[in-house]
Amino acid sequence: MYEVIQKRKTKIINVLQSPELMRLIEDPSNLGISLHFPVSSLLKSNKCTPMPKLSTYSLASGGFKDWCADIPLDVPPEIDIIDFYWDVILCMESQFILDYNVPSKNKGNNQKSVAKLLKNKLVNDMKTTLKRLIYNENTKQYKNNNSHDGYNWRKLGSQYFILYLPLFTQELIWCKLNENYFHVVLPSLLNSRNVHDNHSTYINKDWLLALLELTSNLNQNFKFEYMKLRLYILRDDLINNGLDLLKNLNWVGGKLIKNEDREVLLNSTDLATDSISHLLGDENFVILEFEC
Repeated sequence: MYEVIQKRKTKIINVLQSPELMRLIEDPSNLGISLHFPVSSLLKSNKCTPMPKLSTYSLASGGFKDWCADIPLDVPPEIDIIDFYWDVILCMESQFILDYNVPSKNKGNNQKSVAKLLKNKLVNDMKTTLKRLIYNENTKQYKNNNSHDGYNWRKLGSQYFILYLPLFTQELIWCKLNENYFHVVLPSLLNSRNVHDNHSTYINKDWLLALLELTSNLNQNFKFEYMKLRLYILRDDLINNGLDLLKNLNWVGGKLIKNEDREVLLNSTDLATDSISHLLGDENFVILEFEC
C-alpha cells in the first residue's frame, strides 16, 4: 500500500512544482502554504473544473500572522486536475490504513488490492457526499447544519487540503474539512532528515498557532456555530518527541479524544457489504481537539 500511495504522492508533488508555487515556497516571508479544493469540483456538471485555491501564512501589515490571498492556482493545461483531486483524497484517506491488517503473503499484490478497494469505496462514498452537499446547498441548510458526525474521520470531507508548513516539517500535511471539523494528519518526524531537533519542534507552538488560525478562518467562511480542529499525531512520534505538548494541552485549549471502539465496528452489520472498512482505524494516532 505504501508504494501505491507513494506513487500518487509523487504525482502530486510533480504538479505542485509549478513556477508560481515554487516562488511562494522559496519566499522566506511565507511561513505556510495551503492548497485546497471543494469536492464539488468533481461534479461532471461543471462546465469547467475549478482550480485549487492557494493561501499563504505570513506576517500581516498589522504585525500579526494570518492566512491570506485565497486565489486559484495556475495549473498547466496538460495536467488532469480531476486525477489530481482524486490523488489528494486517496492520500488523505489512506493515512488511516492499518498495515498489520494487510496479509504478509504476496504483500505487494495485497497492497495493490487494498488500494483498489479503498479507491472503490471512496468513489461510492463520494457519490453520497456530493448528493448531500447538493441537497444542503439547494435547501440552504449548510448555513446552520452542524453535522452530528463531522467529528468522524471515516466520513469524506467537503473540502480537501494540502499544507506545506515548514514551521513543523518539510513533508506535505494532508487535511480535510468535514462539516465543522477540520481533520489534520501530522506526518512522522522520527525519520525526517530536515528537522534537527524533533523534540523542540513539538514544543515550539508556532505550527499549532498556524493550524488554529487556518481553522478559525474556515469558521469565518462557513459561519458554523462552532469549529474544531482535530490533530492526528502518530503515537511513536508523540511518545518520543511530543509529551511536553500533552503536558501543556490545557494551556493551549486542547483535549485528548478517545480512539474509536473497533470492537463495535468489527461487530457492525455494515461490514457485511464493506470489504475495506475493517482495514482502516485511528489507533495508530493520538487525537487532540481544539475549539476555534
